[in-house]
Amino acid sequence: MKYAHDVVDKRARVYGVLEQIEGLNFFDRTRVGQMIVNDQKRVNYFFSLPDTAKPYWLQMLLGGVPKIGFVNLLQRRRGFRGGMAKKMAWSLEKCEVNGETKLGLVQPATEEYAEEAIEALKAGKVMAVPTDTLYGFVCDAWATLTLVLLKIYSSDSLFWCWAYCTSTEAVNRIYEIKGRKHMSPLAICVGDVQDIQCFAITDHLPCGLLDCLLPGPVTVVLRRGVRVPDCNFIRVIARGSGTAPALTSANLSGKPSSVDIKDFENLWEHCVYIYDEGMLPLGRAGSTIVDFSKLGKYKILRPGRVIARGSGTAPALTSANLSGKPSSVDIKDFENLWEHCVYIYDEGMLPLGRAGSTIVDFSKLGKYKILRPGR
Repeated sequence: MKYAHDVVDKRARVYGVLEQIEGLNFFDRTRVGQMIVNDQKRVNYFFSLPDTAKPYWLQMLLGGVPKIGFVNLLQRRRGFRGGMAKKMAWSLEKCEVNGETKLGLVQPATEEYAEEAIEALKAGKVMAVPTDTLYGFVCDAWATLTLVLLKIYSSDSLFWCWAYCTSTEAVNRIYEIKGRKHMSPLAICVGDVQDIQCFAITDHLPCGLLDCLLPGPVTVVLRRGVRVPDCNFIRVIARGSGTAPALTSANLSGKPSSVDIKDFENLWEHCVYIYDEGMLPLGRAGSTIVDFSKLGKYKILRPGRVIARGSGTAPALTSANLSGKPSSVDIKDFENLWEHCVYIYDEGMLPLGRAGSTIVDFSKLGKYKILRPGR
């Protein structure tokens, strides 16, 4: 009985928060409510947030948090004026980490430097990092915003408003560095594919579709652009931040993209750290942007880097087993077939089970269909 009571109580609290969001119609309220209460990971994330942050996270799931509107809303409710915000922003212009001013410090993009990157990210700093396509600017806005919403009405609201301005300033600084219009939204980056559901609506997508594309050089649009780059360093940072950092290419808007840190050397002064992985080998095309917002349909918003490796040909590939028999996750599983191969390349036991790839049919323009769900 206690378990049943807890479930009912959690449902009531979720829908109670949804009632607080102005302009939310019954359909969206019901859809988002069910999406949360039927997913234990989302339930846990929801109840880990401060009460004042919950409506904004729900609003973000529905289509994103306006970057400018929050400042006006908080200033109006607390009586803050633009001069106060400007004063706070001015005091944050210098990139300070551990009390020291550091500008344009070049570091190798290795895991031993990931912790300092995570700390700088949480402090609202802008950094340059490598991805699987280009070098990018990264900053964290959402984590600090959550803290602000927790404290904005309490006695120490000034401290948390300062933290909010740090976060807002970091996002605005990226727009200013690039000379980019605020109407062009920034994508967010998460560490793992399963984390996407915490920041975007994915319930309408067939199981396995995102795993087919990610990690990789693709930005999926689910009302907001989301990336899971096939690059360990940025994914470690995203995991460590606990949120979804903003990510965009490290260049002036309209200018060539950067595949080496020297390509944007004139912008180093705006970053607390520049993480170097050398020359990125796959050209200046960014990620391919694909809109999956509509059920059963897709739209290529921007063609980007083609996933092409190896010999330049397209070798035939199929599972190494007898037809109808279990798939192989170790070379010993198909030892009876070795005699038919010129080489057998061994990587040990593959860790992710015997499910093969998900097969997706994209043959019809603008539509997709899952033919076989896989890993």
